[in-house]
Amino acid sequence: MLEGKISPIDSVSEAGADHLIFATEAGDYTIDCYPYAVRGTLVAALLSVSFWTSVSAVLWLVL
Repeated sequence: MLEGKISPIDSVSEAGADHLIFATEAGDYTIDCYPYAVRGTLVAALLSVSFWTSVSAVLWLVL
């Protein structure tokens, strides 16, 4: 998922005695939120259609 150059951080105070911490550079295309936006839009459209269908069915039954 995350691609890029990985380099260890040399500072012991940041890393701690038992852990190594790595820094990575994330490019513009590393984290892609486009599929999540499309999925959210489709779910919103589906919920909207089902809501308005339900509202119109209730109004059709009442009137």
